[in-house]
Amino acid sequence: MSLLIDSSVFLHLLFDEERADEAETLLSSVETGAIKAYVTTHVLEEVAFKLMLAKGSELGETSFGGLRGGSPGTSASGRSV
Repeated sequence: MSLLIDSSVFLHLLFDEERADEAETLLSSVETGAIKAYVTTHVLEEVAFKLMLAKGSELGETSFGGLRGGSPGTSASGRSV
């Protein structure tokens, strides 16, 4: 059996989503050679992009969290913008 693996398989596993166990089982079968699988460069690009977005969101939460305390129309230093 051979399959074309979609980005959702990787994303379910990487983000520990509802079907992560199924994704892990599938990828383990590919790793052991029980299943032959293919992945396109587009799928790899999508997975990388979603990981970068998630990391950017995570960094934004920690790095810029202090900026949210200001009132609308003011900068981080408290000056009117």
